[in-house]
Amino acid sequence: MDPDWKCPNVGRCELFPRLRSEHQLRICLERYCLDEFSKCARYQHARASGTKPPLELLPTGELLPTAPTINSRSDSRPDE
Repeated sequence: MDPDWKCPNVGRCELFPRLRSEHQLRICLERYCLDEFSKCARYQHARASGTKPPLELLPTGELLPTAPTINSRSDSRPDE
């Protein structure tokens, strides 16, 4: 079997645990990971920069929405 048919990062992509459903995972795998991975924004980022892509980056180039962070110091008063 030709080893170039799938993304070389498919086994270690950090996006998979972040997908909420099996349907989302299947679509991602079919459209990008197991076919035209060179069109994947995550693959392109890693290849161009030599660094891991942001966790929120989807193969389409869009970003997953992130949960708002709570700043525990926002309600505290400055020291007087």
